[in-house]
Amino acid sequence: MEVSKKEEHRLHMQKWRKENPEKNKKTYLKSSRKYRSENRIKCNKVTEEWRKKNKEYYDDYNKAYRKENKEKIKKYQKKYYELNEEKIKFQRYAYQKLRKKIINERKKCEKCGSKKHLDIHHKKYTNNGEDLKLLCRSCHMKEHEKTRHS
Repeated sequence: MEVSKKEEHRLHMQKWRKENPEKNKKTYLKSSRKYRSENRIKCNKVTEEWRKKNKEYYDDYNKAYRKENKEKIKKYQKKYYELNEEKIKFQRYAYQKLRKKIINERKKCEKCGSKKHLDIHHKKYTNNGEDLKLLCRSCHMKEHEKTRHS
């Protein structure tokens, strides 16, 4: 019988908790909402480092979770969009304004120089907009292929 990634992870953590009661207590305290809210930057950095170190495992786990919980995810997304409809509309509007501004300033693809079908590419998805590149659609697709396979 094949064990799912989720079940495998649960069993691994169960075994680890039994073998490391003191570490488990510290981990529990660090995973509490209060600790995370007070130490948000530190926790995010630790999480990001763990994800980089365990990229293959993390990707497989997420893929399996999304596959097993399609309906749950759809339900959550629908609820999120209903609760944040105005915020989402504003973000889309702001993004369109930013997109037009960048196209008017830079006018052509930063890789091949094309002036048709221009898209904005994020190197990292940050809110400050410093990481944006203006690329034509074909260069944009190549950029995503390159990051997907690296």
